Amino acid sequence: MFTIFQFFSRIFCQAEYFVAQVVITEEFDDENRGWGIGALGALGAIGSGIALLLFGVLGDQPNGWRIMYLISVAPMLWLLIARRSLKETNRFMQSQHSTKSWIEPVSLMWKHYRLRFISSLWVSFFLSFSTSPSDFFTFKYLQEKFNYSSKTISILGVVVGGFSVFAYTPAGVLSDRYGRKKLTLILLVFAAISSIAYYELPQSSSGWLISIVWFLKVSDRMAISVLYGILVTELFPTAFRSTARGAVMVAQVVGESLGMVAEGLLFTANQDHWHSVAIICTFQLLAIPVIAFVFPETSGFKLEHISPEPSNENNKPPLLVE
Repeated sequence: MFTIFQFFSRIFCQAEYFVAQVVITEEFDDENRGWGIGALGALGAIGSGIALLLFGVLGDQPNGWRIMYLISVAPMLWLLIARRSLKETNRFMQSQHSTKSWIEPVSLMWKHYRLRFISSLWVSFFLSFSTSPSDFFTFKYLQEKFNYSSKTISILGVVVGGFSVFAYTPAGVLSDRYGRKKLTLILLVFAAISSIAYYELPQSSSGWLISIVWFLKVSDRMAISVLYGILVTELFPTAFRSTARGAVMVAQVVGESLGMVAEGLLFTANQDHWHSVAIICTFQLLAIPVIAFVFPETSGFKLEHISPEPSNENNKPPLLVE
């Protein structure tokens, strides 16, 4: 029962996050979309930092995790109230296209943006597949391999995570200036290297080395989440932008689940969780050729240029690589 509730909780939280990304994408200036989504990610990371502080206080207590879930009810209630004041974006209100059924956006997306849609699912799946075991075992790895206590992990997480938060906004700003694709491709390589290095650290590693590698791992992960979030939101027109983000979210959830299954199978074969996680981390490299050769550069362009509305006969939505 816990797993079922956790699954739906994750789904709805992710839905709120991608709706916020869509609103920022459609409302912010072309030159500042990256900054906006980066700032959104930074705010989310601050919330994670607060949760980590609570973990340090309650992690070793009986039913500590239940108390953390109970505390989380307060911000969820606030979100329920605040969500009611969020207006529809101007682009949505001005959109020439009105759907007659829930299946129509999916049909239009498949007809006009098939290549981008399939490519987005591919990238989302493998990014989540490769990073879910790494994220899941981050703290357990420190506890079991280096005998860190919950308090030590909490302190280290706040310090390292606190510095890593600054990766969100700069990632968005730099992508506005130098391009989403180039920065994403560079960071994907570094993310794979830092994640593998983290789980293959010798047991004799110093606290400084562990902290530095953890910082690089977390920072790369944060920056990529911002950059890919921007990219995949810009790749589709207003008529089905949210539909596309919803499909991508499903691919992410499936990828996360299958990533954990794959890690379990590898562990059964080699009896080493950390080596198994390191192997899974390499799969994020499968996203590189798709981003490099299928996705267009979106930085600085108007959304109508990147992803024309299919309802306009003068626009020819792309099926090939730009």
